[in-house]
Amino acid sequence: LIPWPCGTLSKPNHGGYTLCQVLNWNEKMYKCMQEGLHEVCEEYLDLRLTFPNQAPAAVVMFLNAVRL
Repeated sequence: LIPWPCGTLSKPNHGGYTLCQVLNWNEKMYKCMQEGLHEVCEEYLDLRLTFPNQAPAAVVMFLNAVRL
């Protein structure tokens, strides 16, 4: 696991950080992973619902699909 960074997410110019920085990924890698996750979300989850309100079976399928 990655330790929780100091500052506010997505506020790098105000003492915060970006996820890309914390993961030490370049912009291309970050964008590729983000697009891949969006595709998996569209396949397994109901995009009208928040994550806690998803069907448990859908969450299991989603988590299995995104395991690295």
